[in-house]
Amino acid sequence: MGGRPIYRLRFTFIEPPLVSRGFSGGQIEIAVRDDSAAFGIVKWLDTKLIGHSFVGFFHRFAGNYEPEVRFHLSPDDPHVLAAVRDASALSELSRP
Repeated sequence: MGGRPIYRLRFTFIEPPLVSRGFSGGQIEIAVRDDSAAFGIVKWLDTKLIGHSFVGFFHRFAGNYEPEVRFHLSPDDPHVLAAVRDASALSELSRP
C-alpha cells in the first residue's frame, strides 16, 4: 500500500452471530486504511481495543477490487444486547 498506515483488526465471535448473511467462520478481519473515517478513532484507541468485547455490526459491499466491509462497534452491555435481539426477532417476524 505504498507505506501508508493501515490497521488490521480481527474480531472473533464470542457467541454465534444473530444474523450472518455473507460472512462465514468464527472471525472477521477488517483493514482500516488512513483514508477511512474510522482510522482516527482506531488510532486513538489503538491497543485499548485488544481483549475487549463489543457488539459488532458488519455489512459487506461489493468493492472495485475486493469486498468492502463497513462496521460499527457498540458497548457489550445488556441494554445493547437486548435491543439487538429484539430488532433481530422483529426482522424475522416481518419476513414473508
